[in-house]
Amino acid sequence: MDDRFDRFIDERAGSDDYETAEDVVRAGLRLLEEQEDEMKQLRIAFGEHAGPALSLEEVRQAIRDGEASGEAGPLDVDAMFEEIVAEAEARR
Repeated sequence: MDDRFDRFIDERAGSDDYETAEDVVRAGLRLLEEQEDEMKQLRIAFGEHAGPALSLEEVRQAIRDGEASGEAGPLDVDAMFEEIVAEAEARR
């Protein structure tokens, strides 16, 4: 591990949230596991052919583009999700 992670762990170990370095690492691994589980569920829902993966910079640029596009209106998350699922199923 590089010095940056060593410092990160040392700063958190012994804090109110984590007693030991092992607790810090365990929490990080738990988050990684949750993230991988979420990605697995997305792959199951949308199939492996849901499109090419975006790089982190492409995601950041898409966020900037969205923020610069103006005020958002009301968002119907349920309808949006149904539309995404329907599009994914149509691609199969």
